[in-house]
Amino acid sequence: MDTDTAISVTPGRPSASRRRQLRLAGAAALALAALGTPHALADTPLPLVAVQQATNAAHSYRETVNITTVGGLTAGKTMMTLIAVRRGHTVQVHMTLVSHTAHGTSTTELVDNGKNTCAKVAGQSQFRCFGKSIVSSVLSSTSPDQLAKSLGASVRLTAAGTGQKLGKRCNVYNITFTMSTLHSRGTIWIEAGANRPVEEDGTVSGSFIKGSAPSTITSQSTWSNWDDSSLTIPTVPGE
Repeated sequence: MDTDTAISVTPGRPSASRRRQLRLAGAAALALAALGTPHALADTPLPLVAVQQATNAAHSYRETVNITTVGGLTAGKTMMTLIAVRRGHTVQVHMTLVSHTAHGTSTTELVDNGKNTCAKVAGQSQFRCFGKSIVSSVLSSTSPDQLAKSLGASVRLTAAGTGQKLGKRCNVYNITFTMSTLHSRGTIWIEAGANRPVEEDGTVSGSFIKGSAPSTITSQSTWSNWDDSSLTIPTVPGE
């Protein structure tokens, strides 16, 4: 389930610098989604709380998301790999996005160390930091209901029995997610007993960037490497 932030753009093809800004904005939005922001937007439905609790309790984990976009300014395919590592009360994140569009292939890296959010696009040798932690801002929200109301979002879940996914016995739920002009539906598999997310498949449609044509995004997210001590986060300026 993907959220999005509206961005004002001028008509026509964006400039190279504007496309870089859009990629960074998209990276930030995906980081929020991957860390479970949408999972905090319901009236505390049990399976989504399980996702939050699993990611919050884990020392580390990996999430891989394959995304296909049809229509809009960013049509194409993107693979996102997110690694999250907890250090004390701080969650640090390293995300890599490789996007294939009509304009070519681009790679964006984003690191959030709990103090700063830093980004690096292909061709850059160093991370550029923005002085604010997106992850900390998300995790500091202690009222999911208020957050949902402020975004005008709603999430509905329907139990769909049990099933096997990636070799694990899972409880299965169907999800619908609505926020402003965005509408999403999907299915999530939660490992029985461990209460950890295994896979989430979904489709979201609507206008993701203000003034742009509607897009349809299909995505497949998988979680792995729970509490894997070999997962690390790159060092960024200021550490």
